[in-house]
Amino acid sequence: MSLVAEFARVAARLPQKIALITATSQLTFADILAMVTVLDDRLTAEGVCPGQTVAVASPRAEFTIPLALLASYRGWTVVFSGQSPQPLIEAGLAFDWLILTEPGVQGPTGRTVTIQPGWFQTLGVAALPDFAAHQGAGAQFAFASSGTTGTAKFALSTEANRLEAMSDNWLFIAEGLSGRRGLSSLAAGTGWAFTTNFAFLLAGSSVVSLGAESSQLLPYLDLYHVDTLALTPVMVSRMLANPDAAQFLGGVRDIRFGGSLVSETLLRDFARICPARFYLCYGAAEIGTCLVERWSPDTARAEGYVGRLSNPRIEAAFFDDALNPLPGASEGIVGFRSLGATETRRYLTDPQDAKTGFHHGYFIPGDIMRREGDDFFLIGRTKNILNISGNKFSLEMIGEVLSRAFPGVDLVPLIDTGKDGLERLAIAYRASHALSAADGQRALDATRRFPALQVSRMLRVDAFPLTQTAKIDVQALRRQLGLDRT
Repeated sequence: MSLVAEFARVAARLPQKIALITATSQLTFADILAMVTVLDDRLTAEGVCPGQTVAVASPRAEFTIPLALLASYRGWTVVFSGQSPQPLIEAGLAFDWLILTEPGVQGPTGRTVTIQPGWFQTLGVAALPDFAAHQGAGAQFAFASSGTTGTAKFALSTEANRLEAMSDNWLFIAEGLSGRRGLSSLAAGTGWAFTTNFAFLLAGSSVVSLGAESSQLLPYLDLYHVDTLALTPVMVSRMLANPDAAQFLGGVRDIRFGGSLVSETLLRDFARICPARFYLCYGAAEIGTCLVERWSPDTARAEGYVGRLSNPRIEAAFFDDALNPLPGASEGIVGFRSLGATETRRYLTDPQDAKTGFHHGYFIPGDIMRREGDDFFLIGRTKNILNISGNKFSLEMIGEVLSRAFPGVDLVPLIDTGKDGLERLAIAYRASHALSAADGQRALDATRRFPALQVSRMLRVDAFPLTQTAKIDVQALRRQLGLDRT
């Protein structure tokens, strides 16, 4: 079983059906397979060989989808790094080739290929291989996962594992994906968007994928008749800021929210303008979707409720502070593992994070939970972590970065939860003078290595409250600054 064969079988049934819509193009299932053939010829001529490790830096689904199919056909280990190769370089990953799609982006000399528009002038002319008969060549797929150190980690999965994730991706929608048109607000090169896009395509349905246009996606929902959405809380907040949002959401039937716990306020505000069914999903690039909650404004939500085990191939367990298993426990540091027939996902490089990552065959996301039957409740986190739409960053690491940017200034990074339930960064500092607007910009620049992080405010204090052991009392500081209301 291979990804390219599964896709080719759908294309054989629906060759002229629109498979992918972007802001600038529409591709049929047949078009995508033709692109795979063109890319195979061109990249082979450049020296890219079967079985190699190929990094892809592109935000565009019209390239990431055919390249994923080509990886399946040629048995590549393909690493998707988003728009820039910088995360790959910072993580120290070894690769044979880097494939780029955006002009002006640079890569290692002699190992970089930039896809050119002229390659596709003869699209559809060449005969296609019998992709549907392909048995698989050992392809592997890797996607970035937020590292609490601020350096991305890359979670590696086998092709079989990825196919399982695609088939399980929308199990909570009883009627299935056939005949749907879906859109993920995340970039095409992320694991969540990749799995969502292929879940629709392998069901014979269409997907819409936007690049820079995602920040203003509302008009595209109406224009392209999107009825199924995958959204992060940050994107919901942006949509709510548009006073005309309701007129674009009437045709949406189902929405899955991912990335972090979505606040009740955000959900209720969104439910007033959107008639869709809401599903809150908890998971990670390392394991996939684990827990799902079907949310309704008419149902009271228990404090800390995260959802129910949604996937029969996922098992949960609990661990103590030293990450020793707690057999039979119903509370502790939670871990999840796959019960499928495929190998467990792993990291391409050794992670630096403590109390997270893979242990005893389980993925440890760093959350402390309680289980009641199949229901799970969040109690706390193992570290001081800022969670921004699923990107989890250590406050200690953020503090180290800020200290280098502001030498001689005593500062403490804090979580600032807004009325919309989204977490942002507040910086408490002690200095002889108040920091200026230029200093605020310097703080933003220093923290750009942490994707999507927003600095909400910088708060000057005369002195930091201390514990009996002379350490900064963070809880007292939060109360002093009025940040502990949540």
